[in-house]
This record gives sequence, C-alpha cells and structure tokens, in this order.
Amino acid sequence: MKNLKAFLKKNVQTILYITFVLFIFYINTIDFGIEDGYFKSDIEIFQTNIDVYSIYVAGFFVLISFLFLIFKNRNKIKSENPNIISPEYLKHTPLILFMAVIIYADFAEITKDCSLIINKQKQMDTVERMFIIHSYNEKRSVLILLNGEKEIELGVMTENIEFYKMEKNIYKNLENKKSIKLKFKIGLLGIPFDSEYTK
Repeated sequence: MKNLKAFLKKNVQTILYITFVLFIFYINTIDFGIEDGYFKSDIEIFQTNIDVYSIYVAGFFVLISFLFLIFKNRNKIKSENPNIISPEYLKHTPLILFMAVIIYADFAEITKDCSLIINKQKQMDTVERMFIIHSYNEKRSVLILLNGEKEIELGVMTENIEFYKMEKNIYKNLENKKSIKLKFKIGLLGIPFDSEYTK
C-alpha cells in the first residue's frame, strides 16, 4: 500500500496527463447530436477556417509548458556543465510533445463542436437556398439533395450530398419537381441551421 502511494505521489503529473488523454478519447466516441440541424457542407466550410489554427495552438501549448518548467525550476541548482539538460525537462518533454499532438488532432473538432452549440443560441437572420432533388429514401424518410457544387476528389468528379428529414406525405407534393427551396436560420457565428421547407 505504501509503495502504491509513493508511486502515485511520484508520478501524479504523468497520471493526470494520461487521464486527460483518455478523457478526450472517450468524449470523442460519444455522439451528443451537436451537428443535428446543420448541413454537412456548412460544417465543412466552417471547419476549414479552424484547421489552420491547430498547429499554432499546439505550438503555444509546448511554449507555455516549457516556460512553466523553467519557472518551476528557477531556484534549483544548475549543472556546471552547460551541455547537460536538466532531468526535469527530459522527464516531461515526451509527455508535453504527446499532449501537443493530441491538442493538434482534437483542437479543430472541439472548437467546431463548441462553435456549433454557440451558433444556435441566437438567430441573427434567415436565408433561402435552392437544392437539386436527387432521390427520396422511404426507409429513413430522408430527402437526398445535391447542393449543386461539384468537387474533384482523387480525379473523380463528385457532388456534395445533403440529407433533409421529410415525411413521405409531404414528399408526394415534390415528386415531379427537380429542386426544392429551404429556409435556414442564421446563427450567432453566421452558420446556417434548422432548415425548413418553403413551398
């Protein structure tokens, strides 16, 4: 029991790092329905603007971590040999770099989820958009739409597909139509959400 307490006390920072990483991985496996009400293409456009900042945030974390270690060890006796790196830095460097990789990988995802929640807190405006009707999935009661924007992926021309929940009795009025107009709410961050069919 004493050995366990001594081990925990000695490695408390390492245990906290590992616990934090496991918590992040666990959170990422849960679907909180945050993206409900949003179209996939709108989320992708917003996330593209976030991705570029991930490397800066990870780098800032590394800088702050090492500055903290320098501050923490400022009063400790320094080695007479300037080529010897303090064991304190060597001990924490792998953990710091590992955490930086985790932050780099998850920053965009976490920021996106938080932004989507904030965006829905207040409606700032509305916008109407036209979509091409591709087909209707009766099993899922989903209208499959094309947003009209074509992209090239791996040399193949693809079209962005969106899914809009619609009951079959409403779809019957659209069977002979090629397009549909949807009205979106514009949230605090300018992201469209909660689309509504307008006749």
